[in-house]
Amino acid sequence: PTPAPTTPPPTPTPPPVSRYKVVCGSSAKCANDRVREASADEPHEVRCCSDDAKAGWVKKSQCDVWGESDVPGCNWEKTYGDAVAICTLQGARLCTEGELLDDCTRGSGCSFDKEHCWSSTAVVPCTDAASCDDGLTCTTDMCGANGDCLHEPVPGCARYAVCGRSTSGSCNGALQDDPSVKHEVRCCADVYLGSGWLQKTGCNVWGESNIDNVCNWEKTQSEAKNICEAAGARLCTKEELEGDCTAGTGCQFDHHHIWSSTFVAAAGLSPVTTEPPLQESGVITTTVPGSESVITSTVPGSEGVITTAVPESYVVSECDDDGDCADGDLCNGVETCDADGQCVSGTQVDCDDGVACTVDFCTPATGQCTNTPNDLRCSGSETCDASAGCQAQPTPAPTPAPTTASPTP
Repeated sequence: PTPAPTTPPPTPTPPPVSRYKVVCGSSAKCANDRVREASADEPHEVRCCSDDAKAGWVKKSQCDVWGESDVPGCNWEKTYGDAVAICTLQGARLCTEGELLDDCTRGSGCSFDKEHCWSSTAVVPCTDAASCDDGLTCTTDMCGANGDCLHEPVPGCARYAVCGRSTSGSCNGALQDDPSVKHEVRCCADVYLGSGWLQKTGCNVWGESNIDNVCNWEKTQSEAKNICEAAGARLCTKEELEGDCTAGTGCQFDHHHIWSSTFVAAAGLSPVTTEPPLQESGVITTTVPGSESVITSTVPGSEGVITTAVPESYVVSECDDDGDCADGDLCNGVETCDADGQCVSGTQVDCDDGVACTVDFCTPATGQCTNTPNDLRCSGSETCDASAGCQAQPTPAPTPAPTTASPTP
């Protein structure tokens, strides 16, 4: 008998696209962190590209598109859907990942050169662990059920790299990175090492970026460690960097990730630093004039006391008055200088008017909100009313049949 035909197994449906690439606004910013993957509902900044020339839009010589950030106004922290709608309203589109990497919108305004902006490039869902290989030895690569790649750090292998200033908007907290990745170098010392080494309020260490008059960009973790130890110092811990103990010490590293000495621990365990502070023998006491900061370290098996007096000018603050903290953007609030000489962030302006179909944005120079109706956020023939939201269009009344005049007798 003829065997019954076999039905081939159904082709699995790929997961829906829910993640897109966000790209730093300038190749000169966001070192080692130019491209990220973001869920469509995450907030990111908006720049648009046009395939046709538009008045006021920028076209770079290496690009085939015109770019702009003021579309209109500066659009901070928008979802992917919002970003698509904003660009569409201007007769434009979101730029691709490649166009943003080519700096096609660099310098087009809104101070977005140091922010990650939405691209139209979707993150291709993974199919297996091999398709998630990131090429790093300190991660275990997996493909999640939703098609997202997962990269779990191998305990005791990866190290933390921390943003040079905790209030920077250009880098995002601490990264868990393979030691072969390159980041910038700042060093910490447990004793005062001379001119240029600064101790910040609340810190027990002195920090420096300009090591022997050299700014050390893009070094591996091992290279960074050797640079600091050669200067008689060490890599800072994650906690010291997060405490801004090296913020403002030079080389424009406040907006870059800095190598720390802290290992990424296994889940449920605390991060650890295995590199002990470098110390001279004996008891080391460091007193800062005009403050209560006293550091004492004892090394067993030795005698003697080493005391280092630090000029009061080296205990530095970030600000003297509120003007030192102003960043020129009233949409993120008014910055102030507190009693300890530290800048305090203001309160973000909330432009959300509660109407789902309006595009809400804030103008940085004035801090004023604008809420623009967008019919694309409504369905079918509905239109967007700035106050009432999406409204159905009234059905037009039927046109009456023409009447024929009676014939003249």
